[in-house]
Amino acid sequence: MIQRRSCITLFVITLLLSGAFPASGLAITKSPDPFKTVRERLVKDGFSQDQVDIYFQDGLRLFAVKGVSGYFTHNEGKLNYGRFLKESSLATGRSYIKRHNAFLEATEAEYGVDKEIITAVLMVETALGNYIGSSRVFEILATLASLSDDHAKARLWKEVPPKRRISRKRFEKKTKDKAEWAYRELKALITYSNEVDEDPRTFIGSYAGAMGISQFMPSRILQLGVDGDKDGRINLYTHEDAIASVANYLRHFGWKPGIKKEKAIKVLMRYNHSIYYANTLYDIMEALKQ
Repeated sequence: MIQRRSCITLFVITLLLSGAFPASGLAITKSPDPFKTVRERLVKDGFSQDQVDIYFQDGLRLFAVKGVSGYFTHNEGKLNYGRFLKESSLATGRSYIKRHNAFLEATEAEYGVDKEIITAVLMVETALGNYIGSSRVFEILATLASLSDDHAKARLWKEVPPKRRISRKRFEKKTKDKAEWAYRELKALITYSNEVDEDPRTFIGSYAGAMGISQFMPSRILQLGVDGDKDGRINLYTHEDAIASVANYLRHFGWKPGIKKEKAIKVLMRYNHSIYYANTLYDIMEALKQ
């Protein structure tokens, strides 16, 4: 009897040491990988397994709750676009035009887009490159893309402050919409990174995933980004590339020399779908021309 009990005890100890079940008697529940579906989709869509494994090797540390939670909370704040029309701000814009005048004039001549509206866009988007954001674009897009997975969605819902988060119904709809959009942008980011031979995890941008002085989403970089300084790569963190890319963007959506205000506003709303934003840009342009 003693011998049998010893055998049983030895068997249990062996199981414990092997991790078959914990000493507490409770089942071990490994935290699900919120990026599992995203990683599988990326490989299926043609990115190498090795590449994907490297990019996601930090696992849960990539899950940027703080970065993306703004999408799912009540935001009572409103950006004060009017500050860009203050004389101090306009003086900064005029100094920028003077400093980059040769390139701005060449760009205006090539694209038919007023140098003042290009400057206005850069003023509002990143204070002429002085504030490009502080979020890691890869983490933002990967986290949002992961929200097609129920485990990832549940993790985010739990982490967003209850007092500020939107209703569960709105949360469910928004996560679904954002997940598909972000996955497309994540693919574009990796594609762009491969083209310029950079690690996608190194790019810094806004909480929405916009990049560079001109704040382009990755898909827009692939579509409308321009190598303004002719160094062989599109780098929107340089002024020449940002300026040329803004001009190309506005021309693509219909900006022409002598464009009327009504049409100009429609074009500017393609950059940011806000009438307040578009009107502000137009007013800045007019002020800079004086």
